Order: sequence, then C-alpha cells, then structure tokens
Amino acid sequence: MNATITSLEREIVREERAVGLHEQPITPEVITGRQVQVSTVIVLFAAALLGVSFSPHGTTSLRILTALFACLLALYGIDQDRHLRRLERLSDDTRVINLAVVDALAGSGALASDAEALIMRESAQFHARAIVDRLADLVLADIVRVRIAGPSGEVPLAAVHSGAIDTPDDPAIARYAIRRGHAVQHTGADGRTVLAVPIVHHSEPVFVLELVSPALKPYEGRDAATIEAFGRGVLAAL
Repeated sequence: MNATITSLEREIVREERAVGLHEQPITPEVITGRQVQVSTVIVLFAAALLGVSFSPHGTTSLRILTALFACLLALYGIDQDRHLRRLERLSDDTRVINLAVVDALAGSGALASDAEALIMRESAQFHARAIVDRLADLVLADIVRVRIAGPSGEVPLAAVHSGAIDTPDDPAIARYAIRRGHAVQHTGADGRTVLAVPIVHHSEPVFVLELVSPALKPYEGRDAATIEAFGRGVLAAL
C-alpha cells in the first residue's frame, strides 16, 4: 500500500509540474481555476489569430503561419486539459487510498512503525478537543482543526472547532504541508486563508494544526510561528 501511495505522489508531482501548479496545494478549486485560465488564454489568442487570418491586408504566407500557430495553440490546450484531468483523477485516487490506509492502520493499532511517534499520535488524538479549543483562544480563526499525521501522508481529522462558519473538510493543504515539511497557507476564492502547520518530532510528523482565517484577513509569518510554538508546547506535554 505504501508503494502505491508513493507511486501516486510521484505521478501527482509530475502532473503538477506539467501544468505549473507545483508551488501550491492542489485542490479541486485550483484545478478548475487553471482550466479556466487555459481556456481563456486559448480563446483570446484564437480570436486574435482569426482576426489576422481573415484580414483583407493579410498575405497567404501570413495566413498559413497563423493557421499553424492556431493548431499548435489548440494542441497545447488539449495537452494541458489532459494533464489537469489526470491530476484530478490521481488526487481522487490518493484520497480514496488514504482513507483505506487509515481504516486498516486504525484497525491494527499501528499508525506508525516508530513506537514513540505512535504514542504521541495517540495522545494527540485523545487530547485533540482540548488542543483545538486552546488554539482557538490563541489565534483569530473561524475554524481550527487538528489532524493526525499518518505514515504515508494521510491526515485524518481528529477534532474541529467551528466559529462563525462551517466549510467542507479538505485535507489537501495539510497533506501538502507535510510533503513540504513546513507551514503552508492558501487563500481561496472566498478570501479566507487556510494555514496548515505540521508539528514534527525527530523528523517524523505527529499532527497538523490547521486554521481557517476570517474573510480578507490572511495570516502572517508571525502567526505561523506562534502556532508552531504552540504545537511544540503541546508535543512536549504529550
């Protein structure tokens, strides 16, 4: 199962690079946004090329070159759409497999091969409710989540503190933060920023603290530092 997840992650990285999305967490919203961008660029260029092609002042050679460029542009759009669709399928496959891994590991009682990390993860899960409540008092957030970090990058939800809003649970940003090994934030179309901070013990991720900011109030670097310091304090207390 781990080999399958690793293979999927490599495929996802390749597809992310092919469409220029390797510097941000992949969510359905991001994929749809890139599809809209590619389509818009193609339509604008196609309109401009058609204008040149049918211009009464255009020469035959110019029309031929314009037609060739239009064909290349169409091929580019088709190729980008293929990569984006494949990236979406791979992301869905990863989520399904991660859920299966979590169920299997939870049933066997082995969330990690390292005994110390296992104890810390179990303790973090046990105290997750207290953790989110205290973090909600420390940092301004509409939603606070604690996710337990699994051995293959899965991040099942342990507890959530909802304030003014309630949004669908999307673990993509938390998984991306674990892959990068540091705090990651992403601002959605609604103006809310999701900040995911992985808490690590001896290079092994134990849990992820995830916060959703109020609209149009993005988090700053000091906020990530505060959350990480809080997480390390929790880790020391486990």
